[in-house]
Amino acid sequence: MTLTVRKWRGRFSRRGQALVELALTAPILIVMLLGVCELGVAYNAHVALVGAAREGARLAARGGVYTDDSMREVVKLHAGSLDITDNGSIVVTKITVSGGAFTSYTTSNLLGSASSKFTSADLSAIQAAAAASDPTYLGNEKIVVVEVFYNYQTLTNLFGQTFPMYSYTIMPVSAPS
Repeated sequence: MTLTVRKWRGRFSRRGQALVELALTAPILIVMLLGVCELGVAYNAHVALVGAAREGARLAARGGVYTDDSMREVVKLHAGSLDITDNGSIVVTKITVSGGAFTSYTTSNLLGSASSKFTSADLSAIQAAAAASDPTYLGNEKIVVVEVFYNYQTLTNLFGQTFPMYSYTIMPVSAPS
């Protein structure tokens, strides 16, 4: 009889130990799972932002066949579920090249209040790099830079923070505007 009591107590204490281990590890596992989900959704938002900038630049590279409204709509459409209208900005910079040398640029905000991250020296370097790859093509051309800014709101919203996301695409204009 003593033997069965010892077995019963040992079995019961193992169950209690498993419950304590679960109570200690469950919060850590839940936080790790939420972190992985948060990173996945943030990465998806960044991929959508890159696609939106690329499609906006593709439209702008057609030359003068687009309007500011159509550019905004294309970027918003390709941003997927991102609310670019309320939490983002779209900036378009057109670089004018004359005689193979950087001459001027114009920057316009299509949406939001963010300003371009590119300086005049950066834009000159972009033109120089493009001209070095094909100097005859870029004799009298334009290059367009589309920048998309977005303030990403976290899923868990534990700290009420937004994280800035940014993407840009550079394309030569294929048709004269």
